[in-house]
Amino acid sequence: MNNQTLVFRLARAVRNFPHRKFRFFRELQETAGRTGPGDPQRSNCRPIQTFPEERNQTMPLSWNEIKERAVRFAQEWKDASNEEADAKPFLEGFFEVFGITRRRVATFEYKVKKLGEADGYIDLLWKGVILVEMKSRGKNLDRAYEQAREYTHGLKEEELPRFILVSDFERFRLHDLEDGTIAEFRLDELVGNVQLFGAIIGYQKKVFQEQDPANIKAAELMGRLHDRLEEI
Repeated sequence: MNNQTLVFRLARAVRNFPHRKFRFFRELQETAGRTGPGDPQRSNCRPIQTFPEERNQTMPLSWNEIKERAVRFAQEWKDASNEEADAKPFLEGFFEVFGITRRRVATFEYKVKKLGEADGYIDLLWKGVILVEMKSRGKNLDRAYEQAREYTHGLKEEELPRFILVSDFERFRLHDLEDGTIAEFRLDELVGNVQLFGAIIGYQKKVFQEQDPANIKAAELMGRLHDRLEEI
């Protein structure tokens, strides 16, 4: 049984002893909250809310709110297909799914020098975070990714994105350049894949190690609780 499970079980046990000191119980609960599961689909990690300066300064949306917006977005844009006519409003709406105002963080048609010194224009660039390359429906996403990577040669070091997203409105393919993973899904599957964008919107995955300070604190509190129960 791991520390998380023990903490929550012991916290419930304390409720059965009304004469326990409230301060101790509150401290236990707070520690349990820090070590408890966050993302229900990933039991070994939890979201950590962060507010870097380049992110929105408002409180992030809950995952339920984001999923509700994702359903509406998919319904609204299910017939979009043309890169020139639809790409910009499509991406504006996509970022709004996550509570992000695109114009505050990202630029359309960002000009760069490609290899060979020819000019290129990135469909959308959020410096240091994500580069997006849109194509008309049915176009080759492998070629879109190659084009996006070519654009990165014209970026400064601090502008290089962690993520590259390519899409033809119906399909999305997200490349994480940091860990090398690739995720692909359809527009109508966005609601089930919103957490792929957690690091972009200010949620980070944290895997607890054995010597994580929160785990150490939880273990200390469990020992104290055991001693007090023995005194009853």
